[in-house]
Amino acid sequence: MRNRAWLAAAFLLAFVLGAGACRKYVTEPIYRLPVISSVVAFPTVLGQGDSTMITIFASDPNGDPLVYDWEPFNGLKIKGSTDEVDNYRYGTTSPSMVFYSPTIWPYPTDTAFVECSVRDGMGGSDHRIVLILYRN
Repeated sequence: MRNRAWLAAAFLLAFVLGAGACRKYVTEPIYRLPVISSVVAFPTVLGQGDSTMITIFASDPNGDPLVYDWEPFNGLKIKGSTDEVDNYRYGTTSPSMVFYSPTIWPYPTDTAFVECSVRDGMGGSDHRIVLILYRN
């Protein structure tokens, strides 16, 4: 009878230890932010009446869909904007945007810039600033 008790205890101990070792642990997926690899503006020098196209090259390591934000400063106008209040685009699906030189010429400053951002809808974002020169 004693041998059976020891054998049952050994079997129970082996079962409990073995079951613990085979337990599956659930892990959360790793969330990674979207990344802008480059921003290209062509041309980078504008004269009166000129335009430039800016393109963002970005990716999301998790494969989330991306949206783009564009905000120009120092006189640049987004194609299709009607006034200063409308001169930005948030949440667009286009990685490219066209900008026009200011209507006032010569412009008081010689440099403009565009803040370009990319968002993944999960709270992650990345941004860059592109400089544009005015040929006054």
